[in-house]
Order: sequence, then C-alpha cells, then structure tokens
Amino acid sequence: MFYLTRFLVELLNPLIIGILLLIGSLVFLLFRKNKMGVACLIVALFLQIFCGYGFFVKKEIGKREQLFPSLTQEAIANLDDQRIEYIVVLGSGHVSDDRLPETSQIGGASLYRLIEGIRLINLLPGSKLVLSGGIVHDPVPNADVVKRVAESLGVSADRIITENRPLDTVQEAKYLKPLLGKENFILVTSALHMPRAINIFQDFGMQPIAAPTDYIVKRHVIEPPGVIFPSTANFDLSRRIIYEWIGSIWSKIKVVLTNSQ
Repeated sequence: MFYLTRFLVELLNPLIIGILLLIGSLVFLLFRKNKMGVACLIVALFLQIFCGYGFFVKKEIGKREQLFPSLTQEAIANLDDQRIEYIVVLGSGHVSDDRLPETSQIGGASLYRLIEGIRLINLLPGSKLVLSGGIVHDPVPNADVVKRVAESLGVSADRIITENRPLDTVQEAKYLKPLLGKENFILVTSALHMPRAINIFQDFGMQPIAAPTDYIVKRHVIEPPGVIFPSTANFDLSRRIIYEWIGSIWSKIKVVLTNSQ
C-alpha cells in the first residue's frame, strides 16, 4: 500500500497530467475529434500556467508551514523545566552512493532536518538525537545513512539513537512509542510535513513539541527576476501538496487500523 500511495501521488503530478493531456489532444486531432482535441489542449495549457506560477499552491503551503512556529533559542529556554530528553528527526530521502561524501548522500530535506536536530541537541546538552527512517528506495536504511552524516559533523555516537525500521510517518510513531512514551519530546521534520506528523504522533498518545525546518515559502526582500515566468519548481510544489493531502487521509486510516490491533 505504501508504494501504491507513492505511485498515485506521482500519477497525480500536474506535470504528468499536462503531458498526458497534450498526448490526448494530439491523438484526438489525428482522428479528427477536433472539439475533444482542443478541449484537452486548453486544459493542458491552463494547468501549465496555473501550476507553473503556483498561485494557489504557494498560498496553501505557506499556511501549512506557519501552523507551528519555529523553535527559537528563546522558545527552547522556556522548555528548561520540561526536561527534554529526546530530539526526534524524521526520515527522508537519500542515496547510499559510496563514491560521495556522506553529506552528499542525503537529500535536501534530510540535511535540513539533521542540521536542525544537531542545533537543538547543542542547545540542550542532556538530550539525545533520535534518527528515524527505514529502507524505502535504497538498500540502506535512511536512519543509518543520516547517523553517519551526524557523526561526521561531530555528534558523538553515544548521543544518537537510530530506528531503522519505519517506512512512513505512521510507522515512525508506532516504533518510537516505546522509547518516547508520554513524555514531552522535540519533533523535527519539514515545515510542510509537520502538521501531519504532529497529528500522527498525538493520535498514538505522544507529546511532540514541533521544531519545523526545511521551509519552502520564504519572504524575499528582493524578488528574483525569474518570478515573472512559470517554473518547473512550482510543479514540484504541486506534487508535494498533493502528497500531503493524500498522506493525511491515508495516515488517519492507518492510525485507526494500527491502534485497533
């Protein structure tokens, strides 16, 4: 079901849909179905412009990313009385290519999350870094690769705990529950993913404190000149928000099924 969900997300990618519509338009026009051909062409063109500029998508992502404030040093100082023991960094993508340095093997989201986790354990000396992530699209578990990166950046092995079984966020909450219990802990993940992650961990009866990172929507003092043109990067934003929508629905179902067992 995990791979089916991922495949469905990719299939609903507006870029893929636009290409399929263009192919459909060509086929219809070749068979002289002019009205259908023109209709597919118009929809494809609208999709390219709408998603290429990311009008709605950026607004939706920005709203989700601001649901939880970033964990500043001032906010961390207010946590001193809560005795935070664990900082949980959720998994993301990587490629275990031995030709590359460890820092180049993990994806952008993984690197952002790890750096935020390291920042937090430096501010909370008695805490430990919990790295989560299993085998998804690579033969090596994500947590193991991220651990090597953390150690190469100066984090001592005795401050790192790995959980290398989970395939998704629901499994991360399930496998980490025995360790975390009902004590407060800091949860580090991408800002867009944070609302779904918080809901999942809370549904398992845990007490996460959000530490979002890897922000997509940022306020520019001076807008880059390319903003006046459609961008393929905005198509990826559409794919990511679709993934969150589908992921939220599937996660709710999976949490219910897991807790009922």
